[in-house]
Amino acid sequence: ARSAVAPSAFAKCTPFGLGGQQQDTMELARWLLDQVGDVAKEGSVTERNFGGRILKRICCGKCGHEQHKVEPFLDVCLHLASDATTGLSVSSLLQTYLSSQPLHGYK
Repeated sequence: ARSAVAPSAFAKCTPFGLGGQQQDTMELARWLLDQVGDVAKEGSVTERNFGGRILKRICCGKCGHEQHKVEPFLDVCLHLASDATTGLSVSSLLQTYLSSQPLHGYK
């Protein structure tokens, strides 16, 4: 039987230091998934099991010209306002993330 590996020993195997902060969890997850397979590579183990694709649409507010681009992703960072403590749901945060936003100075 194999013996257990302490999380601190496992963390030392990664290419970055893990100091116990919350962002370390995301860095570790991204690193681990990258070791399994590249999410950008269509059909990879990572892409099939953990990845997704998002369609980004850029529309000029003056002439109406549109550009579309499909981009792969492994995670979605949803913004939580520091003063918002009630009435939050994953659905409402996703709606905000996916809503239209103006691009100032875009050419």
